[in-house]
This record gives sequence, structure tokens and C-alpha cells, in this order.
Amino acid sequence: MDNKKTKVESANYKLRHQRSEATIKKLKDSAVKLINERGYNGVTIDDICDDCGYSKGAFYHHFRSKIDIVSALEADVNRRIEKELHKRKLKDVTDKLKLVNKIMVTGAVENGLEILRERCIYNLSGEYVNDFNTESFAIRSRGIIQELLTDAVNEGQLRKDTPVDDILELILTLFTGTLCQWPIFNGEYDIESRSEQLYDLAITAIIDKYRA
Repeated sequence: MDNKKTKVESANYKLRHQRSEATIKKLKDSAVKLINERGYNGVTIDDICDDCGYSKGAFYHHFRSKIDIVSALEADVNRRIEKELHKRKLKDVTDKLKLVNKIMVTGAVENGLEILRERCIYNLSGEYVNDFNTESFAIRSRGIIQELLTDAVNEGQLRKDTPVDDILELILTLFTGTLCQWPIFNGEYDIESRSEQLYDLAITAIIDKYRA
């Protein structure tokens, strides 16, 4: 009897989780669509709810604000990075970092120019450093890249004297600058191609300098 009850509870939990995930996805999809059509300040939470057919109560059950949705999109990109790194099982640190760069930029393009513009504005406002969301680029992506560099040293790909923290800051500065430059020029160039060029020019050269 207890086993049957446990199975029912497990099934109910799974169903609730699926419904919750579906609600979150629809809210995010509507936010992305409307913000890219009207700009961040041209969209209200009511607009997002009306577009996807959910109440404000449903919105606030999952998100605290509009910027919280933008942050959630960033978290999605981080999870994709971790999933792809695990799936592809790349050996060389350069290839791993290149994959991180590619997914970051691809995610920004998929979410759209206005979403990225607002994220950059939020970053520059100074509020970002007070955001202790562990899913954020500043925390989770930093941790991913630092781990890749540290593993490369421990595995003998990079020399023991490799300045991991300095290279980490260089990579984060390059990634952040590449992403923020795109909205500055209103998306008038191919950011995916540009980021690949910059990666090869800067990151590859730095990594090669410290090859074991």
C-alpha cells in the first residue's frame, strides 16, 4: 500500500513539475518575443501574461520581475554549456573554451538583440555585482571556465605556472565585451563570426603561450 502511495505521489510530482516547466517556458517565450518587438521598457508584466494566457499570480510564482526572466535566459545558456561539455567530452582546453564561447554567443543571438541589450544595461548599472544568483554569467560561467583551466593545468595540458585567474579574467572580459558590443552597433554585423575571429586571435594565443 505504501509503495502504491509513493508511486502515485511520484507521478503527481512529475506532472506538477512538467506543468511548471511548461508555464516557465511559455512565460519566457512571450517575454522574448515581446521585448524584441517593442524593447524592454515597452513591455509590461501584464503584456507578457496576456500574450501567453497566464495570470500575474502565475508569473510571480516563477519570477520576481522582468529582469528575472532575462536572468533565467542566461541561466538556460549556462546549463546548455554544461550539457554540451559533458556530451561532447572534448579533450583539449582550447576546444572546450571555444565551445563555451560559441554557445554563449549562439544563446545571445537566439534570445535576441533587445534581450541582450537589457542584460548589458543591467550589468553596467552596478546591480549585477549585487546579484548572487548562482546561475548567472558572473558566477556559474566563471566557475565553468575556471574549472576548465584548472583541469588543463592538472592534466598537464598547461604549465604549472599558468596564471589561471588572470586568463580567466581575460576570457570573461573578452566574452562580455563581445556580447555588449553587438547591441551598441544595433546588431549590424555577424556576432557569431566576429566572436570566433576574436577567440582565435586572443584566447588561442594566450592558451598556446602556456602549453606544457
